[in-house]
Amino acid sequence: MTLLRPKSSQSRTIESVTRSVDSLDELDELHSESLRSEVQDLPPREQLIEAGFARHGCGETRYAGRRYKLLLVANPKGGVGKSSLTVLLAAFSGLDQLKFRDMDPQQSTRSAYSAMFGEEVTSKRELDCELFADLEREVKKITTQNHRTILIDTPAGISVSDLLSVQLASLLLVPVSGSPVELKATHTFVTSLLSCDYAVPILIVPNRIAKKADLLNVISTFANTRCLMSAPIAFDRQIESLLDEQQFPGELDDLQDVAYPLIHSINKAVKMPVPTLSKLVQVG
Repeated sequence: MTLLRPKSSQSRTIESVTRSVDSLDELDELHSESLRSEVQDLPPREQLIEAGFARHGCGETRYAGRRYKLLLVANPKGGVGKSSLTVLLAAFSGLDQLKFRDMDPQQSTRSAYSAMFGEEVTSKRELDCELFADLEREVKKITTQNHRTILIDTPAGISVSDLLSVQLASLLLVPVSGSPVELKATHTFVTSLLSCDYAVPILIVPNRIAKKADLLNVISTFANTRCLMSAPIAFDRQIESLLDEQQFPGELDDLQDVAYPLIHSINKAVKMPVPTLSKLVQVG
């Protein structure tokens, strides 16, 4: 079921233009300016409808009818493994299959990508966006290309209001370990988003799970939240060392094996009817 549906451009008219139009590109820009002026005072979700974005069922997102996947990795609590998670996702797909942006000032994700794939490839796949407001423009670009996945690593301390502004995301990935401190802070963050009617499906990612008790702690903490939960990422000392030291050449197969269950969970989560959720649902 389509939750967001763009209006037909045929129903709109452009106001009289007093200056001459020398090209079709210039006419298109005038049309775009007209649309922006009409929707700038609307709420964020209504702005997306007018801009041509659609959400089908859950995390399946489209622009102008073309599918794209925008994955946000976020948790205001530092040290939960956001950068490690984005490295695993890139190692699984190969950086040529996606576009990315590391918005964390520490640039750990970008540094790891450069170590894995080389600086030339990393630079080509890096998005030219500094703010969440720029993501709409970037999504429009990639839906005309073969690379239709965007991966965003966000900084620690990110606010709920920042994420509420990104209604066009496909999934919000929230990594967290079994640590009581991490769980408490992350639960507060997630429930704050849900209380604001956050439209993007939230995928809890149990990270660095060393024993069954860690996983049970994550499940019990989020049991009554309207979230999805992915397959856990097991703690592996060799993998953690690899991520810390960024000695990737020849080791990508190991990272891909670790990432496979998570990728499977993400692909399932995109297709699930989240609006009907009443409690935590495990996927994968």
